[in-house]
Amino acid sequence: MAEEIKRPLVIVGSTDFFLSTNLGRIITAAGLRCVRTNQMERIELELKKPGRVFVGDLKWEELQERGVLKKLVNVGAICGNKVFAICPNDDEELKVLAKKSRVKETFIRYDIENRFKVYMELL
Repeated sequence: MAEEIKRPLVIVGSTDFFLSTNLGRIITAAGLRCVRTNQMERIELELKKPGRVFVGDLKWEELQERGVLKKLVNVGAICGNKVFAICPNDDEELKVLAKKSRVKETFIRYDIENRFKVYMELL
């Protein structure tokens, strides 16, 4: 009997209702399970479990605080999880923050229907 491959649980961290709803729609359409939250404690708890993917909106001020995103990346890496970032189209400072934190991939908001959608389907 073939063993079923378990698909990861995707955690969407955002305070922007429209963005998190749109990301949730794309993720569930790709056949993945999705949890949307704006609580940092919940995100940290979920990243400590294996088989998780975190997608964080960098416009969320709590993620912009010093060391927070880097901590999530490190916790995720220890447990074998991935951390992705969604950046606004024109904010170079947030793109630099994502790069310094060494997130797995950074997506631009205007490109979530194309690149992000394809990436989620490949997970």
